[in-house]
Amino acid sequence: APSILRVLARGARPCATHAMTALCDQDRSQYPPIGRKAIWTLYLVVFVDFLQYCFMYPFIPPLVASVGGQGTVAQRIATMTSVCALVETFANVALGVISDRYGRRAAFAFSASGRGIGSVLLGFAPSFEWLIAARVVMCVAGGS
Repeated sequence: APSILRVLARGARPCATHAMTALCDQDRSQYPPIGRKAIWTLYLVVFVDFLQYCFMYPFIPPLVASVGGQGTVAQRIATMTSVCALVETFANVALGVISDRYGRRAAFAFSASGRGIGSVLLGFAPSFEWLIAARVVMCVAGGS
């Protein structure tokens, strides 16, 4: 493996991810170029995801309080959060399989539609159990 000094002496730039063994130009040639459209699509997906969290989280405490249920509001919110984290853990694996088998677009489409359906269910949930079900739908879709 060439040392970093030999790489720099030849006038090449060392790659940030493989500083001691590879060159940036060699690493780039292995992968197809990413177009602007793909980058902006990813930016849009991340923006919508963060926007949803910004709008959803302030409404969860009053929503949980309004539907009732056993335990305090804080306990019910903790239950919703724990269930979501558990479901999202396993959903990551499932969405990885969907992405590998059908492509990233299918995985993103599944995630976006699942988040939308979960949001609608969350807004119209008549009981705490429906809130949990809506969060499960959102977290299955949000594993991406």
